[in-house]
Amino acid sequence: MVTIAVFGDGAVGSLLIWHVDERVLEHFTQPDGTYTNWLTKDPIHPFISVVQADGRNDLSSLTPVQPLPDGTMPINLGGNNHGDEGDPFPGSTLNRLFTKETDPPALTFDGHDAGVTIVDISDPGPTMVAYVGCRLRLVLLLPPEGSSVETVRPTLVAKVERILSDAPDLDPHSVAVAIDGQEVEVEGREEIYDPLRKEIRAKLPPLPYGLHTMDVVAKDREGNPVVPISARFFVRPRVLLAGIQMIAIPYLLDNPDASYVLSIPSPKVARWDPVSATYRYYPERIAKDFLPGAGYWVKLDSSITIRLEGEEVDVARPFTIPLRAGWNQIGNPFPFEVGWNSAEVVHEGRRLSLSEAVKEGWISGVIYWYEPPRYRWARAPEGTLLPWRGYWVRAFVDCDLVLPPIPGSAQLRAAGPSPLAYAEFVLEGPWGRVEDGGDAMAVMRGASEGLDPFDVEEPPPSLEAVGRLSLLREGRSLTCDATGSSRSKWTLKVESPPRRPLRIRVAKLKGADAVGIFDPVMGKEVLLRCGEAYALSLRPGEGRRLLKARFLRASGRARVVSLRLLRLRGGLAAEVVVTRSGRVKVELLTPSGRVVARSAEVSLPSGRGVVPLRLEGAGPPPAGTYVLRARIKDAAGNEARKAKVVVLR
Repeated sequence: MVTIAVFGDGAVGSLLIWHVDERVLEHFTQPDGTYTNWLTKDPIHPFISVVQADGRNDLSSLTPVQPLPDGTMPINLGGNNHGDEGDPFPGSTLNRLFTKETDPPALTFDGHDAGVTIVDISDPGPTMVAYVGCRLRLVLLLPPEGSSVETVRPTLVAKVERILSDAPDLDPHSVAVAIDGQEVEVEGREEIYDPLRKEIRAKLPPLPYGLHTMDVVAKDREGNPVVPISARFFVRPRVLLAGIQMIAIPYLLDNPDASYVLSIPSPKVARWDPVSATYRYYPERIAKDFLPGAGYWVKLDSSITIRLEGEEVDVARPFTIPLRAGWNQIGNPFPFEVGWNSAEVVHEGRRLSLSEAVKEGWISGVIYWYEPPRYRWARAPEGTLLPWRGYWVRAFVDCDLVLPPIPGSAQLRAAGPSPLAYAEFVLEGPWGRVEDGGDAMAVMRGASEGLDPFDVEEPPPSLEAVGRLSLLREGRSLTCDATGSSRSKWTLKVESPPRRPLRIRVAKLKGADAVGIFDPVMGKEVLLRCGEAYALSLRPGEGRRLLKARFLRASGRARVVSLRLLRLRGGLAAEVVVTRSGRVKVELLTPSGRVVARSAEVSLPSGRGVVPLRLEGAGPPPAGTYVLRARIKDAAGNEARKAKVVVLR
């Protein structure tokens, strides 16, 4: 017998459980002058008692209760203890179970099983829920309550837990599944229950997109009901946007063929082969099927909605991704985020954490993902593997990457030094379209002039990449090249088909006033502040061009960084790059020192400026060798000069 009662301040009450012990009637005791139960006249073994959730059994009073004038017993308690917040369920002790194995136990006065189980008692409220007679409980794993799935055939996965240690096992034939109130037939009913893993696994029938309610009921082998499952989940479509993207699909698809999944007869799908260090394209073997844990390049002419039919990978076990020495495209096999730093690596029988594997030289601790049109990267312990996103990982030996099925993300920033100086570049193609970016040069405390852990290698080019920018150090292409000295020089590598207009733009700049870029083909150095760009175009047969870059800082004195003679339609001019604003004057002289052209003294801001030259003679100077000389004087009176030999043709 149960009832709802109010305790304490009169708030909504909890569940009171009254235990009727029928065995007391079989052991009637003669009255001894004290009565706690008028049916049996036995103060120690009452026929009906309140089960106190806190197990203290302090409701019964030792004060004698006197009969009423009519000879009946009062329906109240003697003494002052009329109950407290620890007596009802769940009460102040949050006790939600009443079985023969709990405290207090559901036992008769002489220790026998009373055959009562009341479990999963809900929170206090006007209406409360509890399950009576259940010895087993279903615990939902997939799809989780309130979750979204992208497969139209989700898989039901539930654990079977024993409430009582001697409870009989589940009867697999009793399992019934209802979707939106209608019982449905599930696939694989004969294998629906794994008695060793105590797990129910069944693939649901195809469902329409939208919100669904799932109810699962079952019985044990003795016919007792099992605590059921009721959950809501949302089936949503997955949209792939037009363009190039690196994806991963976190499902075991019924038909993984890329053509079937994308509904495109000859899809543009590619995957990197680390053995041959080249891309393989659909329908070649490694690019033909979408498999969990693998990353793929996909190019779409228009956005599409894909209809997925498949099931999630086993979320109760870690997932293993085989890696080959070289660059590997991987993906998160689970439908939830996984922290990159939680991964483990197995090589030749040894299993190490990711950080330990990095120290052993098995794998790089950096992951890369593609945000068109550039790569982004994160170094452990930072980095989160998102579902549906493909990643690059560099392995130095053949090994296995093991991802745990533990939802989480990298919330903490890596505790490392911040750069003393930093410049990030983007490469712009025709019409200013960004073709590559995120490449950076940096000055870091502790970094060396050679390759070290501060440097970040650049992964293979994106699918159908045209222009590409990277930094070059000891023959390796880097996306981040860090040294320990601000006086270092970096090498920028530009790759592109010939005759295409390109611009290298400084997107971010820290710890310096400008970046100086020297182009050996053009024989000039330009000074670029944040947001400024250098224009160039590769010549036929060139393929790539190596530029030298360095950090420039403004000092107390003005300086002329670069000087170049220009032929304009109206005559001659000089391009001047200065570190500080000031008054600038330029002269063109013969080797003997005679001035043939000069400028007026003009004010220039820091950076690049063009100064017109006025000819001293009646006509243009003849072809030959000359000296171009510039002088700058800043507001503090500091003066600097620079001269350069030029040839007029």
